[in-house]
Amino acid sequence: MSATATAKTYRAESIAEALAAAKKELGPQAVVLSARELRRPGLLGAGRPLLELLVAPSSTPVAPAQAVTESRPATPAEEPASDQLVKRLVRDLRATCRESEMERAQAREALSRIRREIGEAGATLRSLIAEARLARGCDLPPAQITVIRQLVDNGIEPGNAEALVRSAPQDFDDPAQVRSAVARFAVGLLRVAAPPHLVAERTVAAFVGPTGVGKTTTVAKIAAHAALAGRTVGLITTDTYRIGAVDQLRAYAELLHAPLCVVEQPQDWERTLRRLQGCSLLLVDSGGRSFRAREEVERLAELLPRPLVNEIHLVLPAAISPSDLRLQAQAFAALRPDRLLWTKLDECAVFGALLNGFLNLRLPCSYLSTGQRVPEDLEVATPERIGRLLLASPPGA
Repeated sequence: MSATATAKTYRAESIAEALAAAKKELGPQAVVLSARELRRPGLLGAGRPLLELLVAPSSTPVAPAQAVTESRPATPAEEPASDQLVKRLVRDLRATCRESEMERAQAREALSRIRREIGEAGATLRSLIAEARLARGCDLPPAQITVIRQLVDNGIEPGNAEALVRSAPQDFDDPAQVRSAVARFAVGLLRVAAPPHLVAERTVAAFVGPTGVGKTTTVAKIAAHAALAGRTVGLITTDTYRIGAVDQLRAYAELLHAPLCVVEQPQDWERTLRRLQGCSLLLVDSGGRSFRAREEVERLAELLPRPLVNEIHLVLPAAISPSDLRLQAQAFAALRPDRLLWTKLDECAVFGALLNGFLNLRLPCSYLSTGQRVPEDLEVATPERIGRLLLASPPGA
């Protein structure tokens, strides 16, 4: 009996589907005699082409190569059907993997966009409610309402601004007196963390945050201040992704005559600590992470194990919006940061984020970075300094 008498044709969008159908009907040892692509019926054959397999049961006494020769003479340059089949299978698998990765990326992006929109909608709703309360006059005197509006203009969330004014003494009729009372209350409310470069105990401090906030430069500033204070400093980086990141920190390390180690895997810590055992302060720089990249943040958490790392400073720009502040806090929660470090104050017009960060995240502030100069543009955070920034009049006010 000829091959065509017992062979059957199977059509599907992928080679896996066609083979599965063939093996289900003809058995697992079924032999593929030929394979070809077909244009779909319809206008111009639009869409992905179908794959057609000619398959025979294993008992058919005709070899696949013979069957192909009978159905269509091969030319010297033509590949055997089996090679074409393997190549098609590889292409099919690669396409499937690409499609799956694209679908996962699109799903992550959609989820992040939804979270961001929910956060922004929540912040907008809170602002509208607070503004409506102010428009109705709520139950506060005009001087207090004026100061609340001034605080909101300074970037403080409306709910936080109202809570701050309500908590301060209210027996003043002059907005200037109310501002002074609010400033005194804010100074007593705010909490700051001891700067690691002035702490006597051996400290391992890591600095994490989104991309482009100046973590590496800030680490260099702290290292310089520590060296000036007589501390022996060791520098560590986990940033092996960004081009030139290690070289940038190495340049600072050479200027400070400080050793530099690279931690790429959690097991690298044993070697690193052994090499830096003579250092009393270890500063760990890390690569920036997007709040969308949850897997990268989780991997970074593995590279910064507690309690080996004593302190984790979340580094954020002072111009961050309330909604972005919430997103960043959620994204880096896996790292369990215990301090806030604000950068780019020189690029800010208002400083409400400093209060929003403290009230919303309940984390003390360690440093304020006010420019690019190393080490000059770094301040140890104090409640008085933050209070002055919060109550400063915005430009043009």
